[in-house]
Amino acid sequence: MKGITVNGQALEFIHEEQQEEQQERMIISLLYIKRGVAARITHFSGGKATIVRLHDFGLYRGRIVRLIKIAPFGGPLLVEDIEGQARLMISQKLAAQVFVEELTTQMQQMGSEYE
Repeated sequence: MKGITVNGQALEFIHEEQQEEQQERMIISLLYIKRGVAARITHFSGGKATIVRLHDFGLYRGRIVRLIKIAPFGGPLLVEDIEGQARLMISQKLAAQVFVEELTTQMQQMGSEYE
């Protein structure tokens, strides 16, 4: 493998690159993204029943979604599946179990074509 040395210095360099990449990729709950921001689903928390429920809504790992609106007083979230051009409402409890990474400005502009 190119860049690996016996004294371990190259391995350390690779490790630093991975840390920088992870810092750039901020993964947060769908519940905490800003309104209008496009994000890619990275993973789900919760049990099998929760994941099945999210899949029933059409939410899968890798899908690009955008938060449209949060209802007041702890109400549900209106979320848009940008790729599927569908909108759905999910409870805040369920949204807290969906983890996403915010996309770059360029990707968000692509998603705005569907509005």
